[in-house]
Amino acid sequence: MPQQLAACKTVQDMYGVYAEFFQNACSDYQSELEQMTKIGKSLADDTIQAIQTHAEVSVARDASSN
Repeated sequence: MPQQLAACKTVQDMYGVYAEFFQNACSDYQSELEQMTKIGKSLADDTIQAIQTHAEVSVARDASSN
């Protein structure tokens, strides 16, 4: 980016460089947020599955001991 800014001949050129930088930054942040959301959902799904399995095992154990 510094080289692009140094090559600017007009203020419009400079605005274009900054606009491209911020568009890329927003796109990158959005992609990372999507990845974090997918990881969070996967973690939540795995946790729910583990809790359900544990509950089923506990119920089965209690039923067999009665």
